Amino acid sequence: MGKRCRQAASGATFALLVAACAATDAPSSRQQPSASPRTAITSTTLPTTVTFPESLADASFVQAAMPDGPCAAGDNAQISLFNIIDGTETWAFPLPRPGRAATVHGSTAYVSLRWDRGQLPGVAAIDLDAKAPQWQRFLPSEPESILVAPTGLIVVTSDDVRALDAETGEDLWVNSSQFDFTEVVLADDAAYAIDSVGVSAIAYDTGRILWQLPIERPDALATDGKTLAVAANNRLIAVDIDARTKLWDTSVSRLGAGKIFVTPTSVAFELTPSVAPGGGIAVLDRVSGFERWRASGVGEPRWIGNDQLVASTANDEPTPGQPYVLFALDAANGAELWRTPSTAQAFDSIVGSAPGQVVAVDPHPAIAGLQRIRLLDSVTGETTWESATEGAFDSAAVDSGSVVTLFGSSTSLGSDRGSVALVRSGGDSWLATRADGIASAPQITPYGLLVVSGERTPTCVSRSVGTPSDAESAVLGATIESN
Repeated sequence: MGKRCRQAASGATFALLVAACAATDAPSSRQQPSASPRTAITSTTLPTTVTFPESLADASFVQAAMPDGPCAAGDNAQISLFNIIDGTETWAFPLPRPGRAATVHGSTAYVSLRWDRGQLPGVAAIDLDAKAPQWQRFLPSEPESILVAPTGLIVVTSDDVRALDAETGEDLWVNSSQFDFTEVVLADDAAYAIDSVGVSAIAYDTGRILWQLPIERPDALATDGKTLAVAANNRLIAVDIDARTKLWDTSVSRLGAGKIFVTPTSVAFELTPSVAPGGGIAVLDRVSGFERWRASGVGEPRWIGNDQLVASTANDEPTPGQPYVLFALDAANGAELWRTPSTAQAFDSIVGSAPGQVVAVDPHPAIAGLQRIRLLDSVTGETTWESATEGAFDSAAVDSGSVVTLFGSSTSLGSDRGSVALVRSGGDSWLATRADGIASAPQITPYGLLVVSGERTPTCVSRSVGTPSDAESAVLGATIESN
């Protein structure tokens, strides 16, 4: 993941930014661990902030080369609000090339923008109260995650971690690694990042390094805000965040860059296929690093709540159309908490969770496209309510009022068509489909259900980048502000 600046498309508004696009300077040498923070790396040659008072639709510059040809999707990407009660679309706004990172804070939605047609990635801010764009900021790399912190908007890219002013999009600080960050986890107190030589804790208020820990080629990390777990091939290291000290460092039977998890009592990791051919997991004590228990033949389990996981197995007493059993395990001791029949394995069935609640999707065994949605009590496994709906879903979110929002992401489902459904307590529901895939998780806001849709890949036969007419330029009215 080298740092490089891709040139914007010739003739498009974004070409104005090419001269300003430059990679952040990297430190000349690796810092040794120190309690003294260093000054964040700040660039004065970053791309300018561009404000579009009337439209963010840079797709106006992209015309189908064959106007009457099979252009199925691409320019339909947009941000929308839906009425939570009946599912009617109350507002929509063109938002070309949205990425997978998005968050809402107050009345503002922040959405990542990806590389597309030679145009720069970045972040767009949309005022949901005014129903209008607020600002758009271009960056050297595509945002991978966005977090609203008290000190600003924290944006993680493959090149750096940076804070933007939430009101203007301007840089507050920028921090990068000469070795490139390979993974960054955002916690309540700081950002934790790994590169090829170790892990670093980055302060949200200044962007400075709070502490560093040298580790050879770390490949995964996880945290619950109290303990940081770092994996490096067959090693697993736990760090006490408050004390900034290593708790333990142990050799494990881990699947290379497989997932790791941190719970209130444990640190868990996936087992190698040679140890658990049917999929397995081992759970270590968070304080001592001693192994508590392990399980094999559990496929790819899903973690729910703070200290539970759900796995699946073949139903030894199968009922018609229910060939699997979902079962929940206590991560502290491996004890089974509950089990329930299902038409799908845990990896496909468990699509979301919240404290005390689990969302399970059961495809109908005979009717294609029909799904049974169940809200389960995570302690007992009992069904709180269930509802039937159509659509393909692989993710869900649950709010405090037991309102479940389901959506199908184009990345997982391999489709440029998306669907979103909202199910309320009691099973009342509605379903909406989009011309393009759902780009990021829908979010319930005071203004309605926010949905960002965008194509997975361009689907038109061919496209050409054109120069906007005088009339189009007047409508777009882009103004450029230097940082």
